[in-house]
Amino acid sequence: MPTVLQILPNRVIFNAGQFDSDHRYIRRTSQGVRSTMLAGPSLGIALNSQYWEVSWRFKCGNYNVSGKSEHGSPPSNVSNTPSAIAL
Repeated sequence: MPTVLQILPNRVIFNAGQFDSDHRYIRRTSQGVRSTMLAGPSLGIALNSQYWEVSWRFKCGNYNVSGKSEHGSPPSNVSNTPSAIAL
């Protein structure tokens, strides 16, 4: 299986070499943060096996959304650390 994403101090490679920063595709932006990368899970799931229902919570930084089943509640928190990425 090829390496999908490789990040080095002076180079980044995506999709097994089809995108390589050595070929000058990446440009610097003056607008600041463009994306977010998470360290840790982004989705928490709670299963109520008596009723076969699933509740869930998605969290990325301050963005937090959940889905509650009829007989259960979503996990109280999803522990992750968001990091801002500016290319």
